[in-house]
Amino acid sequence: MNYMHNVNIERSILSSFLFNPEHFYNSASKLSADDFYYPAHRYMYEAICTIVAEDKPIDEEFIRAEMNKNKRFDEDAMLEVSATNPLPNVDAYIEELRVKSQNRAINQLTIEIKKKQSESENVHDILGFISKKTDDISDKNCGANIASMIDIADEFHEKFMHIADEKEKTQELKSGIVTLDNIIGSFEPGDLVIVCARPSMGKTSFATTITNLADKRGIGVLFDSMEMTKEKLFRRLLVDRSGENLNDIKRGLVKNPEKFNKALRELRNTKNIILHDKSLLTIHQLVAKAASIFRKNPHIKYWFIDHLRYIKKDGVNISNEISDITKMIKKVAKEYGVVAFALSQLNRANEARQNKRPQLSDLRESGAVEEDADIVIAPHRESYYNRNDPSIPELPINEAELGVIKNRDGECNIAKCWFYGPSTSFSAMPPVTVHDYREPKIEMGVI
Repeated sequence: MNYMHNVNIERSILSSFLFNPEHFYNSASKLSADDFYYPAHRYMYEAICTIVAEDKPIDEEFIRAEMNKNKRFDEDAMLEVSATNPLPNVDAYIEELRVKSQNRAINQLTIEIKKKQSESENVHDILGFISKKTDDISDKNCGANIASMIDIADEFHEKFMHIADEKEKTQELKSGIVTLDNIIGSFEPGDLVIVCARPSMGKTSFATTITNLADKRGIGVLFDSMEMTKEKLFRRLLVDRSGENLNDIKRGLVKNPEKFNKALRELRNTKNIILHDKSLLTIHQLVAKAASIFRKNPHIKYWFIDHLRYIKKDGVNISNEISDITKMIKKVAKEYGVVAFALSQLNRANEARQNKRPQLSDLRESGAVEEDADIVIAPHRESYYNRNDPSIPELPINEAELGVIKNRDGECNIAKCWFYGPSTSFSAMPPVTVHDYREPKIEMGVI
């Protein structure tokens, strides 16, 4: 089974590291100890990594001393490596070693799949397991792209000029809410954006607002709604786009049939929005499904997940679960160049404060989510907390805030905007008079 391992190649690579340490420094990011099939070679590579980390030279005596700590030193194996001619260029041999390592991993996976099938009849769990394992094998040892400062500077300049080109600005990944974009600038592919708020504060409304604005600019959106059915989500998108009253739509009434029918036709014909409403997916099922969609629809740049607490993951420590979930979401977002918006609940801490504006510490499992997030946006409506005060009635249109409470590459600030209650949408447009929502209603027109 020489497609699974080649001890001679392993020996030659180690010899090259020993006689020319520069080979190790240039190639180590592409290798791991598991790539070596022969145990003595695996232990030797681990020892080299350790002594390099300790800023010691790659030398036989240091390797021997390190391996002796765990009683792993093999004199015969060291002699064979020392007697092997070093390679002038190890890159091709390292690639061959990695291929053999992946073949072993695939062989091991077939065994694990059979075991998994004997333990569970849930085909979704098995497919999720296979998807994760194959992703691990594909990603394993892909190697860091080591680039010179010239390469990095040239790549930056090319992207900068692309952004600076006025004709290309229409495709920037902005929210479309001007006051928010003035703070954030634009989102970047691979960003994980956490949208957090208390219930009924506007997390989903923010997501549907951005979805509609993205669609109008030709930017694709995948919306995974694990809390709301796709029919209800579609209705939210429709009232946001048409300006109708959500409660009226539920009763089959509209105030502007022409605008309503136009919005309905636009949503019906759009190729930019994909809605999913499968509940209680495991994180492996979620990312596998999303990855499949991204591969088939490269125009998709926004991925909404509503919301984090509806994603399942086996485990005991909830914080660790959430951390694993956000890390996997971010990994997929980075791999496919999309912006991931994950909606999350706040705890009740802000309700006990006089100033009820959300803080990072109000996030559930805040340490896990906050660490992975590139941007955290917290919708806030003071009118919501005043709604029970008869002296302060909640109007159809109210001032709202989109608090940028974490921004890894920019400022944190509050974006002032408007929340349109009847259509459950956010806007940075000038105020609209209340009577617009009180016009006589008529039967829904024919499309």
